Amino acid sequence: MPDHGRMDASHPSRSRAGTVAAMVRRFVRFLLPSGLLLVVALLVRRSVHLRSEVFRVVPSRDAWPPITEVERPPPPVTAETEAAQTEAAQTETVQAPAAWLAPADGECPPTHVIKAKEASGIYHLPGMANYNRTKPDRCYAEESAAEADGFTKAKR
Repeated sequence: MPDHGRMDASHPSRSRAGTVAAMVRRFVRFLLPSGLLLVVALLVRRSVHLRSEVFRVVPSRDAWPPITEVERPPPPVTAETEAAQTEAAQTETVQAPAAWLAPADGECPPTHVIKAKEASGIYHLPGMANYNRTKPDRCYAEESAAEADGFTKAKR
């Protein structure tokens, strides 16, 4: 029967291949698991060392003085500051409505019906597709105020 490239145990290249395979098996069986065990042991040692550093208290040489609030004297009143205060008091009496209000219980008040979401940067008008299901972050009275704050009108 012809020998079609078969190698039996007596073939010289077969014995070398067996030696290499045995070395690879020995490496996989012994060196690889012991290397992994060494890596795990080093990681455990490092984590224990880092934990002990966290709880170590280093005493301070200098005592820290307590922080005290310093009361500042009021600024001196001059004719200019007095005039500015009276002007401010006059403008406070005629106060413009707020540009936006925070929603009460997730709903906008009737005076500020435009709903705006800060996460998306979009505002919704009454009658739009998603107006009823929108939980607003801000409520606006006018579209121009919402656009001035950087919100964009919803497409639907």
